Amino acid sequence: MATPAKDATSITLSTLQRNTNYHLRITALALADSGYQNSTPSSIVTAKTTKTQHAAVTNFRHDSSSLTHSTAKLQWDAVSPTPDKYKIESCSSSGANCPSATQEATPAGSATSHDLSSLTRNASHYYRIKALADPNGDFLDSSWTSILTVDTAKEPLATVANFRHDSSSLTHNTAKLQWDAVSPTPDKYRIESCSSSSAGCPDATLVTSPAGSATSHDLSSLTRNTAYYYRIKALAASNSDYSDSGWASILTVTTAKEPLAAISGFTSGRIKPPNNQIKIRVSWNANSQTGLDKYELVECSDKNCSSTKATHLITETKHEFIAQRNTSYYFRVRAKAKTTSGYSDGPWTNVRSIHVG
Repeated sequence: MATPAKDATSITLSTLQRNTNYHLRITALALADSGYQNSTPSSIVTAKTTKTQHAAVTNFRHDSSSLTHSTAKLQWDAVSPTPDKYKIESCSSSGANCPSATQEATPAGSATSHDLSSLTRNASHYYRIKALADPNGDFLDSSWTSILTVDTAKEPLATVANFRHDSSSLTHNTAKLQWDAVSPTPDKYRIESCSSSSAGCPDATLVTSPAGSATSHDLSSLTRNTAYYYRIKALAASNSDYSDSGWASILTVTTAKEPLAAISGFTSGRIKPPNNQIKIRVSWNANSQTGLDKYELVECSDKNCSSTKATHLITETKHEFIAQRNTSYYFRVRAKAKTTSGYSDGPWTNVRSIHVG
């Protein structure tokens, strides 16, 4: 294996195999023609080489793209040769030697990542890792890495649920938006209007920011018979452990048609034409609204208009009837809207009565 110089008293052996027993002896070699012969070999000495420490884990990190308020993915580069497994510990701080070290996991030696769950939102978490050797192998455990800090994200507030409008109070120019309360209570809400129901809320415009305790908002000055589009989300306080929620789905609110104005100046009276027939004339003031189609004049059975005896759709603002003596007549009228307009029929007038003696 080696022939040290005659004055040597030691030798360093290299390129030995790790964790291996070597059996050695030494013999003094005589000079040629010295009159001496080689010495008797010494007793055999056994020397065992030590195990080699695994390389330290490198590039210990977390995957920022998948980080959430409660989960994280730890990652590292593979160690060569492959260790038996890894050991990951959590620490109470980033202080030296991992204060309050607690075993987190022992991934297989082929692993290069580990998923963390059930973490605290908006908090710092601390970890370290090392490679563990096979106890029966030729390697020792590696040293620990530096401590890695993982800061979890804020938790998003829940998306606003049951975003709707109150159909019972909807008019041609007002509407009430409603939603279920979000828990925990947000700082406030944000309501935006959109130009259509398409994804992303085209032309998003802030409508209002109701308080976090609100569950409704009144809209006014709307256009009759028109579709409006709204979305809402919950906003978190900047100093809380929460972040803003996602947007609720876009809500469509279609305003009602506007009722035509009530008829005014509704009067009735008797007239006597030249042929001595008795006639009744009813008249009213004209409605000049663009949505007007005709007037609906109804002859009722009684003062409560319990039933209809005759209906007349007319464009004039008066109408005449041939009357019978000793008979009472009852009438009411309203404005009828064009079906293609943004208007609906106007309200009925009060019933007018006239008795022909």
